[in-house]
Amino acid sequence: MGNWFEENVTKPVKETIRKVEDDPLAAAAIINPALLLANPDVVVGAAAAKESYDAGQDALDAADRAAQAEQESTDEAVRVMTEENKRTEATARARAAASGLSGASSEVYINALTETGRSDIDWLKKVGASNVQARLDEGTSAFHQARSQMWGNIGSMIPSAGQAIKFFL
Repeated sequence: MGNWFEENVTKPVKETIRKVEDDPLAAAAIINPALLLANPDVVVGAAAAKESYDAGQDALDAADRAAQAEQESTDEAVRVMTEENKRTEATARARAAASGLSGASSEVYINALTETGRSDIDWLKKVGASNVQARLDEGTSAFHQARSQMWGNIGSMIPSAGQAIKFFL
């Protein structure tokens, strides 16, 4: 937590305070950042920022797991459909041979059956890929929302930090 807090809370607060050139109290914040942490609003804001940061990472991890599960489900559905198509085609060939109806019409039917099976499998793969991408997009969106919330939490600490500095001077 030390590195995260330093990089994402303490450092941005210090940089923001440094940019306030007309505020003579900015120097106090640079000299003694512990003053910032004496204000409960700053501590609560920092904790909320850390929670938002973690929530964003959790959203990405959950989306990756959901996308992987979606891909595995699609792969299994494609495998099952491929096997069913093979059985259906084999059954059609066997029935045509058993009935003595071989020839052009049987081949046309079996070829149409095979093509329909391929088309169904292609469609299933496209839907699966779309679902996988949707899971990843959901995670990315939630990640960016959580990061925006994190920066909002950090930004809400700035006025309190300035007041804390003024209070302690």
